[in-house]
Amino acid sequence: MNNDLGEPITEQLKQPVGLKEYKEGGSYDFFIEHSDKKILIRPSFNYIKGQLDDIDCDVLFLGVAGLAKADQETEKTFFSETVEKTGAKLVIPIHWDNFFSPLDRPIKSMPFFVENTGKVFFKLAKYCEENVVNLIVQHPLTSIEI
Repeated sequence: MNNDLGEPITEQLKQPVGLKEYKEGGSYDFFIEHSDKKILIRPSFNYIKGQLDDIDCDVLFLGVAGLAKADQETEKTFFSETVEKTGAKLVIPIHWDNFFSPLDRPIKSMPFFVENTGKVFFKLAKYCEENVVNLIVQHPLTSIEI
């Protein structure tokens, strides 16, 4: 994994480039309220303690890349600071697939040296089952009705 939290990409990347050329640069959460639904898109595995204290949502699109390598304490705090704080009843994991793979080809998980996607899904499914939270894995180029 890159140790590049908050480091911007300062020059245009000429493709193809390696994983280390991409920098995190900072992450944003997106909150959508439409009709009677509240949706939070949290694309990063990282969290800031207390940041979501006053945010509630029905659906949480949750960045999970990094979950497989997290120790039990980090995992517990991550779920507490995201799913539990928001009260989400539906979690949809994001950033689990290989975003270098073209969308017109069969879906691929992240390369194993980056992330163990099977372990990510196991940890996430276990957490959701134990906490009565619905879990949907949405494949690229598909739609769901929330």
